[in-house]
Order: sequence, then C-alpha cells, then structure tokens
Amino acid sequence: DVGKVAIPDHVLLKSGPLDEAERRIMEQPPRLGFDILNRSGNPIMQAAARIALEHQEAWDGSGYPKGLEGEGIHVFSRIARVVDVV
Repeated sequence: DVGKVAIPDHVLLKSGPLDEAERRIMEQPPRLGFDILNRSGNPIMQAAARIALEHQEAWDGSGYPKGLEGEGIHVFSRIARVVDVV
C-alpha cells in the first residue's frame, strides 16, 4: 500500500463510511504505488510495482483500478490480495 502516502489523512484515517469522492481517492493508491515503485528500473521493484497496481483486483472482475479478472491478474498479485484481506 505504498501509494497511500499520497492520500490525505482526513480520507485515509476516516472512521465512518466514505462518500463517493473519498472512495475515488481511496482507489488511487494502486496506481500511485505502481508509479513510485516502477521508477527505479530495477526488475524486482518493477515486479513489486505490478503487485502494487493489481493487489486490489478481484477474481470476478469487481476490483480496481482496471477491473481485471481471473488469470488476467498476475499470480503474485492474487496472493497479495489474499494476504491483504487476512
């Protein structure tokens, strides 16, 4: 969740339900994390960037940011999704 560093605290730490605008803000960390990690050019960091980008995707396509589904989600990203929920 490295991309969360760019999310305003009033949204990130909100204890109640998010409104639509706040929900859209909270969907930004995967892309932000990808951008941060992918800059290095290091192959390990680029793999981590893909995981950061895809770890909120869902097998049924209901995740974000791209709405990927099934085998379209890298296996490492699928593992990260499970670990993130646990």
